[in-house]
Amino acid sequence: MSMPEPELDMKWLLDTIQPIATVPLTLDSPDSSVLEMAFKMVEKTPMINSISLEKERFDAMIPFFER
Repeated sequence: MSMPEPELDMKWLLDTIQPIATVPLTLDSPDSSVLEMAFKMVEKTPMINSISLEKERFDAMIPFFER
């Protein structure tokens, strides 16, 4: 099974930018699964740009941030 398009896009971006980045990356996606996948790929602790306060999206992010 292949990755969904948003995850492929984030993977491509991280593979492209991370080798030349000298500062921590800022991650942003409305999809918590994309952020979780990206967080596992980064070498330096990233910043999360923003989170949605829409209840469903916010609730999906809480377990991720607690780890």
